[in-house]
Amino acid sequence: MSNIPQNVCLCKHHANIGLLLRSLSSILKAPKTTASFREALVCDSNNEKCISSTCGKCGELKNFDKLFEYDDEIGGKDLVYHQWETFDSKIVKIEKSGTIRDAIDDLKSQTKDFLMHSFITHVQYIHFEDCKQNASPKSIVLQIDFSENFRTKYQDEVQNAFFNYKQAAVFNAMVCGYGRGTVDGVGGAVKRLVWKGMMAKQSIVRNANDFAHYATAVAKNINIIFVDAQDIKSQSSLLDQRWNQVRAVSNTLKIHYVKALSLYNIEQIIHQIKTIQLSIKQQKLFNINDDEIYLSQLTGPVTNKQPEFNKISNDKNELNNELLPNNNDTFNDMVDGASDYEQQQSFNKKLQLYRGTRSDDARKRRNRKRNLYFQMRRYRHFITRSFYCRFTIKLVRHILAKYNIHYIHVKLFDDLLIIDVKNKIIQQQYERRVPGDIFHKHYYYLFRHEA
Repeated sequence: MSNIPQNVCLCKHHANIGLLLRSLSSILKAPKTTASFREALVCDSNNEKCISSTCGKCGELKNFDKLFEYDDEIGGKDLVYHQWETFDSKIVKIEKSGTIRDAIDDLKSQTKDFLMHSFITHVQYIHFEDCKQNASPKSIVLQIDFSENFRTKYQDEVQNAFFNYKQAAVFNAMVCGYGRGTVDGVGGAVKRLVWKGMMAKQSIVRNANDFAHYATAVAKNINIIFVDAQDIKSQSSLLDQRWNQVRAVSNTLKIHYVKALSLYNIEQIIHQIKTIQLSIKQQKLFNINDDEIYLSQLTGPVTNKQPEFNKISNDKNELNNELLPNNNDTFNDMVDGASDYEQQQSFNKKLQLYRGTRSDDARKRRNRKRNLYFQMRRYRHFITRSFYCRFTIKLVRHILAKYNIHYIHVKLFDDLLIIDVKNKIIQQQYERRVPGDIFHKHYYYLFRHEA
């Protein structure tokens, strides 16, 4: 269980819709994933009219009531589900209880915002790919974001130091197309290298300067720039003066495109996707689900070669060649007249007798413990891919065999495909071999006819 990865940094819109669908689909015949839910609501998920509820066929959520048909008896049944909501300026996962009718009304109230958010995610992803593919020699594509802060740690740390620690902010700027990986991948790789050095006692990181110094030494393919706190304070007054003179931009949450016209003028577009939508039709791109977009698909993987660390011990005690005599213990040679075969047969008989007298509860506990052990070993090394809801295990295995993927287990979880492999080296090889979109919708029809 400890090897199960934590799924974090999810979208709040998709998470809340997914939680509602998961609870409702256990009782009603309703879509189980956000991707199938969106496809069932609209005629075309790439059409802005369908998404904005202005389409004559599917507008104003005409298909919503068809997906959730129920009578008064079922609608009055109790249902418990979870939602992410804000309390005291913090996002928490709360438990809600009500009737099935209340849950469906809650889902319907969130559907319009979910559809528009999902469509904008589609278009931004396609436009980002278009910018990378059509970048000129005089243009660059940047993806900039903060990584999670790095907490200063020590090997052989005393108790008081554990509760008095500092943090170093890691800010990543990544130029796409150079194979350095995504923003989060770069930040995670750097922090992992520094953490390994600290655990091996090859470095002591007390502050951000120590972090940058050691990261520069071990992360050869990543440029590390240290920004001191004094440098930030010296520029803060100038920045405050500039921000006070900048004109406020309204509706920032609805702005997804900004273009610089001149030095102090910008052009902003609020919820206007028509120009980008034309590029979708011209390029004949396939339907892309935002549930199936991962940062690893935007850029290449991180290719930093991690150095090997040797543990350094502070113990300088040398072993003596001579052992002290021990007069208290007496060693006697014990001779057993029975042969090894007879001993093994006797042990097997006792084991069978013990298993025959074991109670049902004891057997269930033993089987549960054994199954848990196998589960912990099963998914230690795996790769994940998003998949279209109509893919079957048989078709997935056919595709994996075509790409010469020797897997151990294959599991479909919600809208995620988990492929278990033997070790970490094979995992890295298959991560590069299996395309990120191989289990998308357009490939389904291709491989279905082929299989």
